[in-house]
Amino acid sequence: MKKIGILLFLFFWVGCKDQVMEKPDNLIDKKEMVDILYDLSLLNVIRYQNAATLQKYKGTELEYIFKKYNIDSVQFSKSNSYYAADYKNYKDIFDQVKVRIESDLKKVDTLIRIKERADSLKTKKSKTIKNDSVAKKTNIKEKLEQAPVETEGVLN
Repeated sequence: MKKIGILLFLFFWVGCKDQVMEKPDNLIDKKEMVDILYDLSLLNVIRYQNAATLQKYKGTELEYIFKKYNIDSVQFSKSNSYYAADYKNYKDIFDQVKVRIESDLKKVDTLIRIKERADSLKTKKSKTIKNDSVAKKTNIKEKLEQAPVETEGVLN
């Protein structure tokens, strides 16, 4: 029974340590990690929503991210593992990514509504112009029909 108690104590003592993983020497800054994960999220959305867009760049998405942020795959992997070891910190990073995506989504929705409104106004305006030109033709036709016609001396 004592052995089980000692094992449980050791298990909980090791499991409750604050720092599960050592901080890597070249740890990516938390803010930069948010930016990297945001860009990776956008690339994933593009890959699954419009695969043809990335077809010619197949396999280079990560290379693009690494080049953009001047990091390598090992540095990213170690930094990602380090942040993932601390659940609260990792959740905070992804919450920031989520807020940024939602903010961009609102901007895109607003731009789409503005474009739709502009298109609808153009359509209304073109219909009004067409109706006006038809009305003008009718007005001219009516005026010509109402005008007195003098035919004496023209053919005689």
